[in-house]
Amino acid sequence: MNDLTHIMQFLAVAVCLAALSGCSDDDTIVEPQPFQVVIEVTDAAGAPVAGLDLGLAPDSPHYQDGKRDQPDQIPQIDHLRQPFPCPFFPSAIVAFDLEAARTVHLTIEDVEGGLVKLLGEGPQPMGSHQWQWTGQDDDDDRVPSGVYQAHLILRDEGTGEVVLDESQPMLLAAFYPDQVKVGTTDAAGRIVLDDRRLFPYLYDVPDFPAVNEIGEPMGTISMTATTRFYLADPLAGDIMRFDGEVAGAVTLRFTWDPAP
Repeated sequence: MNDLTHIMQFLAVAVCLAALSGCSDDDTIVEPQPFQVVIEVTDAAGAPVAGLDLGLAPDSPHYQDGKRDQPDQIPQIDHLRQPFPCPFFPSAIVAFDLEAARTVHLTIEDVEGGLVKLLGEGPQPMGSHQWQWTGQDDDDDRVPSGVYQAHLILRDEGTGEVVLDESQPMLLAAFYPDQVKVGTTDAAGRIVLDDRRLFPYLYDVPDFPAVNEIGEPMGTISMTATTRFYLADPLAGDIMRFDGEVAGAVTLRFTWDPAP
């Protein structure tokens, strides 16, 4: 075997090692599998249950209901406040303060930074402002549970210079399938979810404040691998909650056995 043959074999091995997916016995590169969370639902006898709608939300101890009035505040600086309530459904208030008249550009972005909704833009006077996000995108479709960002850009009205570029996170929790349906079990009792954004734990999301209906802090929201899954029978009206951990691709098996 000559030196050239040795060199070619060495380079082939090096290429295989450089490919993170590795090489198989027939020298083909093994492609990584796509992200999937598979839900399998059976009844108490082990038979698949078709036609069940699925809703889900990250687990949190801070969900609340009710509305109260927001107290008046005098703006001291340009500032985007923590949206409230947080977690929220069906809507949140995005409040910001302007120390002078500004040109405002306020958007809602998903956990990956993609645009979800242009909440508003244009000149605004000095003072405190509250704009509402109803959990819908620019096509007026309701978005699923997850972590979203309110992103505020302020410009000086005279020069156009950016004076503030700030984001604040919020947690949307549309638990039930009649709020936002993310799937329906098929004939095999299965639902396949491949949108990573449904599971914020998979992202590097820092802890952020939980706030009540008037913007008062009431704790800290930390993303965990635990997700609440809600299955509902749209015909009978039955609903069941299941908790499962999603730290990556996984198959979760639930038993559909609603109380009579």
